[in-house]
Amino acid sequence: MDRATAQLPQTPAQRAHFLLFLLFLATLFITVMAFEQHLVDAQFISGDELKRNVQELQSFSAEAGLLSQYTVSKSAPRPYTEAYADSLQRATDSISRKLVAHPHSQSLDNDVQTCLQLTGQLSDQLQQLAREPADQVHGSPAKFKDLSDSFSSLEQQL
Repeated sequence: MDRATAQLPQTPAQRAHFLLFLLFLATLFITVMAFEQHLVDAQFISGDELKRNVQELQSFSAEAGLLSQYTVSKSAPRPYTEAYADSLQRATDSISRKLVAHPHSQSLDNDVQTCLQLTGQLSDQLQQLAREPADQVHGSPAKFKDLSDSFSSLEQQL
């Protein structure tokens, strides 16, 4: 027996253990590759994820519209309005940062740009809602309704 074949498993039990070891290594390799692909995919914005973000933003703008209605009618205390509008603005800005920071396919370019533009408008309106006195918020419910409708139509395009 030459030296190369002497190191191979000789008995059936040794061969079975060797095959199990190879199977374990192959499984480990496939798992590591799948995990790496998952990490890459987790940072890539898909059409479905963009649609979920647009739905969230539409919801934020609808909530802000209700909040501005309560503010105009003086049903909502000013500290509540400020805190809620700030919270919605932070959530909106978080989605905006994510859309800017993570790559997306070229086919979504126009939709992402439209979403970012609408998100900027929503953020500005939320900032005004949080900072302006209640008597200066009169146009806000309609502006938030328009933004909500724009997000809805963008969602329909996706």
